[in-house]
Amino acid sequence: MNRFLVTHNYGMGALYWWIEAPSSDAIIQRYAEVEVVDLSGIDPTRFTDIASLSIGDPAPPGLAGLEDQRRIQRGKPGYGVLVGRGKVYLRQDYLEERETYLVEYDENGYRTRQIMQSADGSLERSGPEDWLFNPPEDLWNPDLASCEIPREEFDSLWARAHDGN
Repeated sequence: MNRFLVTHNYGMGALYWWIEAPSSDAIIQRYAEVEVVDLSGIDPTRFTDIASLSIGDPAPPGLAGLEDQRRIQRGKPGYGVLVGRGKVYLRQDYLEERETYLVEYDENGYRTRQIMQSADGSLERSGPEDWLFNPPEDLWNPDLASCEIPREEFDSLWARAHDGN
């Protein structure tokens, strides 16, 4: 078993755990919305006061819900289809706000480009320098599979969009 530093980055903060597991992939397969932290250039002693567990142990608060979420996701069609393909492009409609977001994600689930389409059809584009937060999207989530669009569609809208404020 190896010891991994694991985080759940939710934008305005993050939760951390040390998890003993056979591999980083075993952790990703067990818990939704987590990342295994690359400790290159990081002093691990900064994380001495956080919970430590083995992958088979009962999950502590914060991690237990992510374990349940992943268990449900694994049984759905589309689980993991966006993983390992490089950049992916998604369209998500937010009916209450009357907005659609088209997003380019890198292979780790981080936004690299984003287009906001308003109800009137106007298109506003933005990039990482425009965002205060950029938590990763869990590309294993099967609910995202139906949101995928072709890169050509994204690029066409990107070319027509104007820069945000």
